[in-house]
Amino acid sequence: MGGSMGMAEADATDGPLRRDLRRFLAAEIGRGLWDPGAGSFGPGDAGFATRLGARGYIGTDWPRACGGLGGSRLDRQVIAEELLAHGAPLRAHWVAERLVGPLLLGFGTPAQQQELLPRIAAGRLGFCLGIEEAERTAEPAATETRALPVPGGWRITGRKSPVADAAEAQRMLLLARTRAPEAVAADRLAGFGLFLVDLALPGITRLPMAAAEEAAALPGAVVLDGVFLAADRLVGGAEDGLPAWKAVVEAALGGPECWMRDWPLLAGLAGVVADPAAEAALGRLVAEAFALHQLGLDRAGEEPKRWRAALALLGAAQAAALAEVAPRLLPEAAPPALAGALAAAQAAAAWNPWDAARLGLRRPRP
Repeated sequence: MGGSMGMAEADATDGPLRRDLRRFLAAEIGRGLWDPGAGSFGPGDAGFATRLGARGYIGTDWPRACGGLGGSRLDRQVIAEELLAHGAPLRAHWVAERLVGPLLLGFGTPAQQQELLPRIAAGRLGFCLGIEEAERTAEPAATETRALPVPGGWRITGRKSPVADAAEAQRMLLLARTRAPEAVAADRLAGFGLFLVDLALPGITRLPMAAAEEAAALPGAVVLDGVFLAADRLVGGAEDGLPAWKAVVEAALGGPECWMRDWPLLAGLAGVVADPAAEAALGRLVAEAFALHQLGLDRAGEEPKRWRAALALLGAAQAAALAEVAPRLLPEAAPPALAGALAAAQAAAAWNPWDAARLGLRRPRP
């Protein structure tokens, strides 16, 4: 097939934002600061997050008063596309920007926004998600973590797992039951609160996944043993956590990470595949990737509910197809970087923040 599959070919629109970001990313890669072949959802890179934030590329569409630049949804889309296409390491800031930021903008108090959003936009505050308790099931009705109201705040007890990046994040967004146990029996899908948790607080234990080779990059668990949270750590109402969270997740679904997270692998395969049959299979995958990219770019400024769920499903289907086909397309003497890109794509398929966040739906497994 030959050549490469860069963003220059994928998008004819070459505005100043895209050009500036490409120059920045090319300089980063040229200095060897991170490996683009590792993909965007390999181990996080806190240093890259701070450099990205210093240039205004995190929370670009947030209000200036909250650390953003007052940009548009299209600006946000362009930045996400370029970062993913270049295999930039995103895990250190992605959850904070794409999920926690919109939650605070929509449901947080002005004090919470002023406290946290500028730090997120600067790339200096990372979050993990304490949403699931999937050791039992991913269904919200199975949540057992409880928030007991006490003078001045809440007392939290429970265990969240899996929690991706639990070992590296500074904060966790926690979903916990706020109703008394006797009230839960009547309606197990009501009475949830969302809390902002400083993971350095007493009573918190972060556990890596058992036998994990790289515990910081794989899902682990967070145990909370009577942790006190001040009243201002609650986001929104004490029983409004689940609908608020679902609203944020619905808005996030269908973002570029749903269909672009494996572009480094596609680009690597495009450079080495020469067999005609393999070229045809790869060509179909590349065509699908370009079609999804164009659809996402065209719809970036529209109300998300109309199309994001479809994009998320199409992106998941494409990722599954690539995971099945890519090992057969690798040449016998595959370059180490290409083998690494395949491993990164497989790891990314296992770590998808939208899967972990999509409470009420069954988690798709790779």
